[in-house]
Amino acid sequence: AFDALLLVAERAEAAGGPSDAGREEALQGVVVAVCAGLAGKTPHMVAASLLALSRLVYEYRASPRFAPVALRLFEAVLPLLRHREQEVVRAAVVLVKVQLSALPREAVQPLLPRLVPPLLGWCSNKHAH
Repeated sequence: AFDALLLVAERAEAAGGPSDAGREEALQGVVVAVCAGLAGKTPHMVAASLLALSRLVYEYRASPRFAPVALRLFEAVLPLLRHREQEVVRAAVVLVKVQLSALPREAVQPLLPRLVPPLLGWCSNKHAH
C-alpha cells in the first residue's frame, strides 16, 4: 500500500510540470487527499491515514519544498496526541517521530511546549489494550 501511495505522489509530482511551484502544489494535493482520512469515522481509518502521512514525510524529508507542508502537518497532528483511542495516538507518535527527524530544529522548537504534555500523559498508561 505504501508503494502505491508513493507511486501516486511521484506521478502527481511529475504532472505538476517542470517548475518547483507546480511540483510542490501537486505534492500538497496528495497530502491533502491523504489528510482527508483524518476525518474518518473509525480509529483504524485515522491511524492508517497518519501512517500514510508518515511514509510521505519520510520519503520527501530531504526535499526543501516539502518542509513547509510537513510543518503545517506537524501542527495539525498535535491535537491527535490527545485522542482517546490508543491506536490513533500510537500512529500520531510515529508521525511526530518522523517529522522530528525530518524538520529543521529551528522549526520544531516553538512547537515543543505543545508536544511534550500530551506525550507525558500517555507515559502513565501501562495498558496495551
